[in-house]
Amino acid sequence: MEYEYIKRIINGEIELYGYFLDTYGNRVYALVQRIINNREDAEDLTQEVFIKAFESLRSYRGECQFSTWLYRIACNLTTTVVRKKARQEPPIPVDDMRLDEIDSDIFDEQFSSEPDDEHQELLDDLQLAISWLSEEERGLITLFYYEEKSVNECAYILRQSENNIKVQLYRARKKLSLYLYRIKHGNEPQS
Repeated sequence: MEYEYIKRIINGEIELYGYFLDTYGNRVYALVQRIINNREDAEDLTQEVFIKAFESLRSYRGECQFSTWLYRIACNLTTTVVRKKARQEPPIPVDDMRLDEIDSDIFDEQFSSEPDDEHQELLDDLQLAISWLSEEERGLITLFYYEEKSVNECAYILRQSENNIKVQLYRARKKLSLYLYRIKHGNEPQS
């Protein structure tokens, strides 16, 4: 259906583009906002993403889901903007040697928990921990966990190899586990 809409939009029925805005607007905004951590900038970038996608519709060949293609545009545009801006707050430093000591299963268990009143504090802690990741790591975590994109789709969106995506996910989960430990205990785990 989406590919048919795209053909019709290209042939002049531009009002059909509203379907894509309605279907993907909030999801693209959430992705961009999680990466840049700024609501106003995220709103502006989301508009730019949809303008760029509209201008590039002729290049969409249907080789992947439209959402995957759209997220690639969103990630590329957001990454470009982030790189141009001076970093206001660098990510929290992590000692690479300590990452191997952290049990990333802690993160996986906490992320997969069903949200309820009991888990709200945990979810708040998780959001704080995610905000401490680099922009690239936040984007990958968002694509993989929130948008439930496969490793293959993440690799396409971020223009990286699947193996690189797997390594980055592993390291991001390790960092999140460390950050969650720091939040809960107020310090680093003892080795």
